Amino acid sequence: MIRGILFDLNGTLIDILTDEGDPAIFRTVANFLNYRNLEMSPEECRDFYFDHNRKQRHNSPEKYPEFDVTAIFRDMIAAARPLAGTVPADDELPRVLSQIFRAASRKKLALYDQAIPVLRELRRHYRLEAVSDGQRIWAEPEWRQCGLDEFFTAPVVSSDYGYRKPDERLFRHGLARIGLKPEETIYVGNDLYRDVLGAARLGMKTVFFRSNQGDWTEQEREPDYRIYSLSELPAAISFLATRA
Repeated sequence: MIRGILFDLNGTLIDILTDEGDPAIFRTVANFLNYRNLEMSPEECRDFYFDHNRKQRHNSPEKYPEFDVTAIFRDMIAAARPLAGTVPADDELPRVLSQIFRAASRKKLALYDQAIPVLRELRRHYRLEAVSDGQRIWAEPEWRQCGLDEFFTAPVVSSDYGYRKPDERLFRHGLARIGLKPEETIYVGNDLYRDVLGAARLGMKTVFFRSNQGDWTEQEREPDYRIYSLSELPAAISFLATRA
């Protein structure tokens, strides 16, 4: 019997577009550092961000490592050159700079069509929660801005754990949040590798939403159902629920 639905967020419910390669982002970061009496050129900011992102993941013991964006900017602030005198300590500055970076890189943030009506229909019959890769410092304000906090009380976000999907542990955290077993739950995602493969390995039914994002490369596990619009999701879940 299907009793719960776990969702991916970005690319499944949230249509988000970011461009971290845009030079304007790192000019914004460098300019902001100037206002905090620190100096690092836009090019240095860019190289520092990507180099430390790679190093974090390379040095992680995890098979599917997640990076920590706040730690990257904490290290960047420590490496920046003081413009004059002593730079006052500011424990919040790495978090602020992380969000400035995201704000500068974000080009689009919206819900996919029919997301809210579909979620409202599904919550009448199922327990809902989200399991998503991402940085909580970015993801939480974004899902709240999109109105998804109405449906998800404690989403699982990979940055809290240091590993990302398809690591089965993330899905287990989501199941624990709604108090259900894998065979009682369907996972809905837009990525055949991170979402479908990871959830299927744990024994969950899967619905693959072929949105404008994600990896569509065929994997060792086929999704149990494919949809091309969220409006198709209730029918997909009803079909799978009768075969659970």
